[in-house]
Amino acid sequence: MQARAGRVGSWLGGATFEGYDPLGVTGLKTVDPPPEALVGAAVVGVDRRAKYVSLHFDNDLRIVFHLSQAGRLDFEAP
Repeated sequence: MQARAGRVGSWLGGATFEGYDPLGVTGLKTVDPPPEALVGAAVVGVDRRAKYVSLHFDNDLRIVFHLSQAGRLDFEAP
C-alpha cells in the first residue's frame, strides 16, 4: 500500500483539481466544505493509513479514499 500511495503521489503531484464526477451518492462523504472547495487547488502531498489514501491540497483540504478489497485504483486521462 505504501508503494501504491507513492505511485499516486508521483502521478498526481502538482496536479490541479478541476472537478469531480461522483459515481454514486454513497461514494461522497462530505458536508462542509463542499467538494467544490477543492477546485483550483493543487496536490501537494500523498500519504496513506492502512488501505486509505489521502491527497493533500495547498488550501489545507484533503481527499481520503479507500482502495477497496482488491486494492485496485484506476485513473483516467482527462
